Amino acid sequence: MKDDDRNALKSKILSDIETLKTEMESLKEQAKPVPPDNAIGRLTRMDAIQARSVAEAVLTKAAIRKIKLETALNRIDDDEYGTCKNCGEDISIKRMELVPEAVMCVNCAERL
Repeated sequence: MKDDDRNALKSKILSDIETLKTEMESLKEQAKPVPPDNAIGRLTRMDAIQARSVAEAVLTKAAIRKIKLETALNRIDDDEYGTCKNCGEDISIKRMELVPEAVMCVNCAERL
């Protein structure tokens, strides 16, 4: 991988991590339990509980992606970064730009 590509990916990873941190703070607020003493109607309470469940799921997914991005950032200077862990071929730079935490090429990821 070229140094320019590596530096661009490093910047993207850092930007994505910051975006996720901001998003996660908002999601934490949305994922707070609905207090039972809150005087809202039964259907509104059900909507609030459902919205909370969705926020929790999105928060979990964001936290997992943040960990993957931090892992990618830690190994970006390794020679193996950008190499498929399954077949050993280079992962295309277009895929790495879209999914900088990718550890497999498109072909191997599709097979799984």
